[in-house]
Amino acid sequence: MNARQQRGTLMLLILPLLPVMALAVSASLRTSDTQTRIVQHLQQHQQAESAAWLALMQQLATDWPGQPPQALTLDLDGDDQPDHQITLAAPLCLRADPDPAPSEPPASDQPDTPGSTTPLTLAPHPPDHWLTLWQLQASAHDLHQQARAEVQLIQRRRLPSALRQRLCPLPDEAPSSAPSTADAATSALDSAAP
Repeated sequence: MNARQQRGTLMLLILPLLPVMALAVSASLRTSDTQTRIVQHLQQHQQAESAAWLALMQQLATDWPGQPPQALTLDLDGDDQPDHQITLAAPLCLRADPDPAPSEPPASDQPDTPGSTTPLTLAPHPPDHWLTLWQLQASAHDLHQQARAEVQLIQRRRLPSALRQRLCPLPDEAPSSAPSTADAATSALDSAAP
């Protein structure tokens, strides 16, 4: 074969491969674009979830038992424009139990050396305190991308008896005999326990 025939044969082999290669590149770009959108969606959802957790942590830093439902906006990127609309549900009391007496003295009352005969004294225990269990919920809505997230946290809080009676009444202290949502949640927790 001479050089001219070889160039013609090579051209006949390469020309049909060009559209196949173009289709492969096109499919690769389309797949890359889809993966980018998936990652962006996951990132937006994660930002909304982070905003909801941030709102819950801010609520925990306050005197939160007894707070009404709240709506607030958060600016996460620092551009002075609200990014997320947050809804904090009113804290829901799930359970209240009398605070048991401490079983061990505080660390400051421990003897300094092993074998010391210094008597241990227990810290005074207030008899009128209760250990309460609360459910806190926050939902976040991204104002720009429409991503949504909802988070919840179960938190234990020690309350004086008078405050506990007002915020987390026991079933026999409730003003009505109809079961409350807190009673239903408590029974659901009790049935889920091993």
